[in-house]
Amino acid sequence: MASVNRNVVMVALFASIYASGGMAQLKDPRTRDENISATTINTSVTKLSSGFYEYTYDFAFPEENLGRVQFFKIDLSCELDFGNVAFPEPPISGGKNYSEDGNHVPVQLYHSQQTFFPNLSVDNEAIWLFLEGTPGTSASGLRIISPAPPGLRNYKLQPEMEPFGWDYSEFEEDPTIPWIDDFTVEGLIKAPACAFDDPEPEKFAGSVHYSQNSDTNELLMYAAPLRSQWHAEPDENSVEFEIFYSDDIYPESVKVQPGWVRKYLNPSKGGSDTVEIRLRPGMNKIIFEARTEKSKGNADRDKGAMFDKDVDVFEIRSTSKGQSKK
Repeated sequence: MASVNRNVVMVALFASIYASGGMAQLKDPRTRDENISATTINTSVTKLSSGFYEYTYDFAFPEENLGRVQFFKIDLSCELDFGNVAFPEPPISGGKNYSEDGNHVPVQLYHSQQTFFPNLSVDNEAIWLFLEGTPGTSASGLRIISPAPPGLRNYKLQPEMEPFGWDYSEFEEDPTIPWIDDFTVEGLIKAPACAFDDPEPEKFAGSVHYSQNSDTNELLMYAAPLRSQWHAEPDENSVEFEIFYSDDIYPESVKVQPGWVRKYLNPSKGGSDTVEIRLRPGMNKIIFEARTEKSKGNADRDKGAMFDKDVDVFEIRSTSKGQSKK
């Protein structure tokens, strides 16, 4: 879990002081649930007559969402040199390129009536800010034009979480208090690949923010599922996990929640496993954990070993009547 940001806490404390004058009753932040995992994204890719690719993204924010979707982000990082690129249509005037190193796929980003102007971040992510994103709304027509062919790239949907109205005064250092990362949806989506031709198939690295060290987040990779949080379809009674183990993994360190799943896994360096997990009604939280080979024998004693750990959390909300069996 991510700790609550100090600046957020300070703002919330001011709100607490204000509310203590009898203006409002502050809510318990332990009860927050800004889940946005019911959001659906429809992606279309068109090859234009100019040879460029047009990527279009349409969103539905169903009533089942409990929070407002604020940001949509796509990783466009790439160190390939595409040379001088002449785009087939002019860029928009409002977007900004904040990339610090320029290591990204050549793109032009376009907004819609439901978003602000998109930007390219310092970390080479395309970012759109939704004007609404509230449950029951939608957004369509977010576009990218690029010479790069389609591949699977990492994306994030992040919720808005205002501190006002919540009593954080007793929880400043409590890491269990839910915050933005806990409700961020991560996954893979079609977008400009870091490739000149057809890219190699990508695998999902899981939920980055739960791992102690982003450099070890690829100890466990997934060909399925390709998203960290979602609402299961009414007839979706189980989820298949196709897991790939890094060459750097310590096989005996692999853990799973629920624990009964572990007996169906046979982790090995460079190996893979496929396991089907049935869904229970309500929230299903499935956690995979692994450590590096250098943590062998001292995972519980050496505090430094915690930074050699990959933890991937999947949350599936289900109305299924199935039982949790293989």
